[in-house]
Formats: sequence, C-alpha cells, structure tokens
Amino acid sequence: MRNIEQGIKDYVAMKKAMGFSFVHQEGKLKQFLLFLKRKQKKHLTSALAQEWALAGRSKPDWWSACKLSVLRHFAIYWKTIDPKTELWPVNLWPIRYKRKNPYIYTNEEIQRIMKTCRELRPHDSLRPLTFATLFGFIATCGLRLSEALTIKKSDVDLENGVVAVRRAKFYKPRMVPLHRTTLKMLTEYSIARENFCTKYLPPHHQRSDLFFISNNDAPITTGVAEWTFDKIALKCGVRKEPRRGPRLHDLRHTFIVRSLEDWYRQGKDVEVLLPILATYVGHTQPGSTYWYITITPELMGLASERLDKYMGGLSQ
Repeated sequence: MRNIEQGIKDYVAMKKAMGFSFVHQEGKLKQFLLFLKRKQKKHLTSALAQEWALAGRSKPDWWSACKLSVLRHFAIYWKTIDPKTELWPVNLWPIRYKRKNPYIYTNEEIQRIMKTCRELRPHDSLRPLTFATLFGFIATCGLRLSEALTIKKSDVDLENGVVAVRRAKFYKPRMVPLHRTTLKMLTEYSIARENFCTKYLPPHHQRSDLFFISNNDAPITTGVAEWTFDKIALKCGVRKEPRRGPRLHDLRHTFIVRSLEDWYRQGKDVEVLLPILATYVGHTQPGSTYWYITITPELMGLASERLDKYMGGLSQ
C-alpha cells in the first residue's frame, strides 16, 4: 500500500490535473506531513488532525478551521486507500470568517499620505516616488497590494493607458484601464525609474523586470510596503498608534465605495455597472462587490434614496 507521503503527492497531482491551482492546500498538506513524521505516526487520525490544526492554541480560530478543512478533504480521499484513516464531522469547528469593517479614507487623508510619501528619505533616491506612486496606484485603481507589487514593466502599457494584472488573486488576470491622472503618475515614475537605474546601477547590472522596485533595483515585499505605510500613516496622522487603525488595503476598499457613491449621485444604473466594477477590481463574483453598499451611511443613504424613488414610481 502507498504511504501517506506518496498519497499526498498523488492527491495534489490529481487536483492540479483537474485545473485547481492548489498552491495553498499543497503547502498545508506538506506541513501536516512534517508534523506526522515528527510524531512518528503513519495513519491520519482525528486527534492528530486537530492537534496539528491547533498548533499549540488552546481553542480553534478561523485559521485552524481552514487547516482542518483542507486536511479533511484529503482524509476523504486517503480513507479509500488506508482504511485506518479517521474522518471527523465537517462542522467539528463551526467557525466562520468575520470580515473586518474597512476604513474609508477621505480625499484629504489620501492627499496627506501621498505628500508624506514624497518626504521619505533618502530624498535624492527613488524611494519617495516609488511609494507615492505605489500607494496612489492602489488608491486610484483599487488593486490589491500583492497585485501591484508583481506587475512587470511589460504589463504597463503607457501608450494605451492600460495595465495587465496577470498575477491576480484567484488566478483571474484582467486588464485595468487607467484614468488620465493615474496614467500621468505612472508615466512620471517610469521615466524617473529608468533615469535612476541608469545613473546609480552598475552598467552590467541585470535589471529587474518589475515595475515597482527598491533603490537597489530589488523587488518590494509586502512586508516592506506595509511597514512603510505604517510609518507614513503615523507621520501624517491617519494612524494614532503603530500597526493599528486604517490599513493599506483600505485604499482598495475606498476606491470601490467611492466608485459606487459617484454612480448613485450621477443617477447611473448601479445594478448594471456592478459586474463591471467587480471585474475591474478582480472579484470572482458581483456578490463580493454588493457587500460594499452597506459600508458607509452615505452610500447606504444613496442606495435607499434610489430604492425609494423606484418604489414611488411603481406606486404611481
């Protein structure tokens, strides 16, 4: 009989052959395999699964429940091969993910963030313009940070004003048209980027193909971007204490909410436009975008006003 290590390899290969990316799940299953080897166990049991998923915690949380769910799907497959495999109830840990309420920035706050970015040191380096452009790009296009950081120079079509987001969440690449102000911002950064690299990098240096780079032409990690935003937000007064308060990801939330507000004010058919917005920001389904209608009192008021007018028209 195959051992569990080979079973995980075969299971992952099967899932990928079926078209699933399965990167996250593969990583979790490999972690469980290492855990099993440390325990010197050969069979998957309910007790071992829960111990691994808890990872020393006294009680399960959402992440623990996710790990257990990934392992349970494998356990169903593996039990057909190893009868000693134990299954546990699907709702053993009935924990649902609680979505954080986003912070919606004012235009004045975004301007303060951008201004403070340009004050970063060293003043004569690419760093101030890099983060001002990166954060501005996220704010005006609603991209995820991970998407913005993995955009390559070849993905940015400055002539036609469009950016290709190829390494998107859920593996759903998309084309993002740019507003003229965003296009101007990216164009200025592209020119400054090339001038900086030409001036400060060695002649035979193999240049990065990423659009956003650090001063030494290296990729910018999500950790560095988050850390920099924390410093910027504190300095300009958007945050009151480190690592707490409005997040970088809230720039994306703000873009979506402001887009919806503008459409309601302009009297546009939001129901028709919502799927377009969902595609633009990379949501897998419009339902994820509908959630934003309940975010701010102003947006909720605009939606209610539209509904009142519609219902009033029906009663006449």
